[in-house]
Amino acid sequence: MAQGFHIGFLIALMTFSSLPSSAFATADDEQPVETRDFSIYNLGVEAYKRKDYAAAAAYWREAITQGHNAALNNLGYLTYYGLGMPASPANGVELWRKGAELGVSEAQWHLGIAYQDGKGVTQDLLQAYGWVRCSIDSATRSAAETNDSSRVETEQTIANNARETLLEITDAMPAAMLITARQRDLPCANGS
Repeated sequence: MAQGFHIGFLIALMTFSSLPSSAFATADDEQPVETRDFSIYNLGVEAYKRKDYAAAAAYWREAITQGHNAALNNLGYLTYYGLGMPASPANGVELWRKGAELGVSEAQWHLGIAYQDGKGVTQDLLQAYGWVRCSIDSATRSAAETNDSSRVETEQTIANNARETLLEITDAMPAAMLITARQRDLPCANGS
């Protein structure tokens, strides 16, 4: 399970760090919030690649205050696994929940896995099923809505990893629970 977390996380880091901050430039040469957010976010990515997890966490905390939602997923990952700080799965789950509720596909996937494993949260296969389904839907929609090929690749990878996780979850569910899971509204149906 942790291998899936790691692979998806690294792919997202590579994609976001490859996007130029000039993609958010304005005509009147003002530096919009998105540019500042993305630069702070990228500093976190670079620190993570150097394995300076404490610095990555600091940059991503700042990126979150500036509205960069993907940083919630990354800081959640560091917090959950104790990279650059003491491990706190419950706090990592809360960061993922915030990102998941904002439609961050990778945060939705990670939250689903946490529910599947019962780490940082009480095990709940119905919640796991719902959040992983949200991840698949969000990642597929994001891939379809962008013209950025690296973003498409990242979102497709997240969707594929989430599909594998969904199979694990459905294999662990009794038939009656699976029927219930398929009939319930997804937790992201209210806006994500």
